[in-house]
Amino acid sequence: VLHNLEKMLLKSFGVAPSQARPTRSHANLRRPVLVCSAIQPASAASTNQGDEAVHMVTIEAMSPAGSTNFAAESGCNLRAALVEKKVDLYDLWGKVSNCGGGGSCGTCIVEVVEGADLLSERTAGEDKKLKNKPATYRLACQTLAGTGENAGTIKVRTQPKGK
Repeated sequence: VLHNLEKMLLKSFGVAPSQARPTRSHANLRRPVLVCSAIQPASAASTNQGDEAVHMVTIEAMSPAGSTNFAAESGCNLRAALVEKKVDLYDLWGKVSNCGGGGSCGTCIVEVVEGADLLSERTAGEDKKLKNKPATYRLACQTLAGTGENAGTIKVRTQPKGK
């Protein structure tokens, strides 16, 4: 169900509400989402929870609103971590029309500046949505920050120019 503000914005862009929300028929593009345990500010590369070591990645997010630096559990979904920390991930159109992390809209594009080796491989959905984009561009909703076993620093730029 679209909210009144969304309907008004869509109308001003000349988009019918039925075109604004992609269907969930792209379920094959989704990845299981590990909800992030983001910690502010960035801290040690691993912490102990009980007897298990929890590996952490440091995420530095550069957005038009400024830079945010925080630690998150290795293996978590990049979009979930950025949204949890209230990083300015979407432009105006993306705020209205994003698919909520389903991988079907392409509005959560980030540019990976550093730490690409810590991220998961590109999915088929990413390859399709980012076909004509630089190799450093990723869909945050389809990207895992770390493997759960590694740690390090990941720098991303949200709303990259030319997205």
